[in-house]
Amino acid sequence: MGLDKSLYGPLRNHQLALDPLPSLSRVYHAVLQEERLLVGPTVTPEVTEVMAFAVRNNPATAGSASSALDWRALRDAERLERNKIRCSYCNATRHDVNNCYIKSQKFPDWWGDRPRTLEEMKAKRGSSSRPQGGRPAGPDAAGTAAGTAGGPDAAGTVAAGPSSALTTTDMGRGKRPKFPSSRLKDFVVGTTADTSSDSDSSPDSPRSSGTLMSTMKFEAIYQFGDSLSDTGNLVRESNRGGVNYARLPYGQTFFHRATGRCSDGLLMVDFFALHFHLPLLNPILENGSDFTYGANFAVAGATALDTTTLASINISSTVTYSSLSTQIGWFKSLISSFCPNSTDCERSLQKSLVLMGEIGGNDYNFAFSQRKTMEQVYALIPQVVQTLKDTVIELIGLGVTNIVVPGNFPIGCVPLYLFQFETNDTSKYDELHCLKEYNEFSQFHNQRLIEAIKELQDQYPNVAIAYADYYSALRWVISHSFALGFEDGPEKACCSEGDNPYNYDPSRSCGSPGVPVCPNPAKRVSWDGIHMTQEGNRHLARWLLGQFLPELARQRKTNSFHA
Repeated sequence: MGLDKSLYGPLRNHQLALDPLPSLSRVYHAVLQEERLLVGPTVTPEVTEVMAFAVRNNPATAGSASSALDWRALRDAERLERNKIRCSYCNATRHDVNNCYIKSQKFPDWWGDRPRTLEEMKAKRGSSSRPQGGRPAGPDAAGTAAGTAGGPDAAGTVAAGPSSALTTTDMGRGKRPKFPSSRLKDFVVGTTADTSSDSDSSPDSPRSSGTLMSTMKFEAIYQFGDSLSDTGNLVRESNRGGVNYARLPYGQTFFHRATGRCSDGLLMVDFFALHFHLPLLNPILENGSDFTYGANFAVAGATALDTTTLASINISSTVTYSSLSTQIGWFKSLISSFCPNSTDCERSLQKSLVLMGEIGGNDYNFAFSQRKTMEQVYALIPQVVQTLKDTVIELIGLGVTNIVVPGNFPIGCVPLYLFQFETNDTSKYDELHCLKEYNEFSQFHNQRLIEAIKELQDQYPNVAIAYADYYSALRWVISHSFALGFEDGPEKACCSEGDNPYNYDPSRSCGSPGVPVCPNPAKRVSWDGIHMTQEGNRHLARWLLGQFLPELARQRKTNSFHA
């Protein structure tokens, strides 16, 4: 087969091993799907020839084009995100008071004849909308520009005090935010979900309709959960400003500052928001934020069960007391603040998407880390699943009609578990070098959750409730890690330091003094041994959008209602 072995080696070997050999059409579609993974969503619709079969095609060039378009998409979103920061001294955006040149009177060499006092800034703004030299005058005139000398403050801490969510143009009520282009959506979801092909793709890969996905539109997203989804709530809780998530290197890749996200950049929920052309969700505890397009209630360390319930069975949860019930309380307060009556609330929520987690994983994490037996942790599953089920019913009673309920990750593949429960018994590991016993636990939880969701679907036929298969998504990313551009093994953490194959040690965790960061986080799946890198989150988000969106669309079509 005339395929580049360096790019399509695994696929080539798989196709040649089939008996009988597949047809050319079947191989074509298999290569097309594999290529979508390799070069991303940047091939224009007009190009119908598979690049792997094209004469004189240069894979390196194709990859560069893909990387360039992805970079532009992230740049556009990044610029929009930087507008959230406002200096309390000069009232400019894109920097905080700690990085204000006007206040510190310490100017970089490139500052030139730009304003150096508040009076000069006001005069300049009043006389012209553009300074000399062609550089746009703007709120960032007094602060550090991204990519130039200065950058975020050395400590990398989250800026204190209230900050506006986005510019008035982007966040005005009744107007959709002005996102730069559709390439943000393409960057997230690409064309991974496509059933027009009969290719021999991975059995774990989502087989869904791109048409169904494209018809799904929401005006707001409400996210509940834990550290996989927290965009800055934990670091805003009292006495939590000193946690590692509140300082660099967390946030270094996309925001160039810590935001409270447990990653080097964007989370899965950020990519979900970009897919629907919505702003990144503000954390509910951020003072002065605009929640027109949804809110993030997730808190790192949160559990499904209340801390008192866990304490009654001798499981300590000390990271946060903001369990799922607390987050639901915040949600109720928020919707009551902008809904004059229940009818208006229902109309608004019918156009919204609610992401119920992932949450519940920490209930098990804390139990395992506190040396509970496998049988004792299994006994938690009915309580956790029932709590999730009861919470969904409560949301439905408030008027929510589009709900996604994620399952648990294959925890036996996470560096934290691989380190904590490492064994010399090779029979304990599967073909991906994941701990089988802990993955079987995750599967059991997920199966009980799926059964609960099916009961809810039968009980509420006019509500779309979809299961998000986090388990299969991560297994798929791990099994395709090299084809997706990851290196050094998917189980190796980028930001940590451990004398083991996982580069993980909780005593040398990410953000601690002297702990190094790998040169290129985009080449690793795991960021800190517990959470994913931005690139890992991106691939997980693409997979999941291809899995749960068509299911939501199918239910909405079957039930004859529309958000």
